Amino acid sequence: MKQVSTGLLWGIFMLIIACGSTDKSEIAVLIDTFYSTRENYANVNKSLLSAELVTLIDSAQQKEKKSAEKISKSNYPTDKPLLIEGDIFTGLYEGSTSHEILEIRIRDSTAVVEVRFHNNIGENISWTDDIHLLKKGKWKIDNVVYGHENPAILGSLKEVLRSFNQTEL
Repeated sequence: MKQVSTGLLWGIFMLIIACGSTDKSEIAVLIDTFYSTRENYANVNKSLLSAELVTLIDSAQQKEKKSAEKISKSNYPTDKPLLIEGDIFTGLYEGSTSHEILEIRIRDSTAVVEVRFHNNIGENISWTDDIHLLKKGKWKIDNVVYGHENPAILGSLKEVLRSFNQTEL
């Protein structure tokens, strides 16, 4: 009986390790896919994002559209409408030219992925951002906490989107 209990415990332990490894693999593929295929915030693969983040992005896109419509009907139709500019999925306005995953930390249904980004256009710049994920069936990107020390930008992707969405037209 003791042998069966030890064997059972060992099997459960191995299953837990295997599940963690599967989660890390799934997360790594998600991060690599997302950061290798996105061009700008308006045309990201929303199936890789959390529902809350998709809602914030959709609201920002509607705000941009309403702003453009309002300006086109104004006395100054050539003015620039409200726009989200730059790469909001990394902590550098110009965005990244490459990335590498440094660490994946999983706790229950949340994960934080430490990603080292590089931009080698012009001067070589490297920085680390934390990508926050949620698991609801599948892992989804929920936020990006910027690590690049730039006082001109807010601290995270969600903060940028919320601030933009609260801007008056």
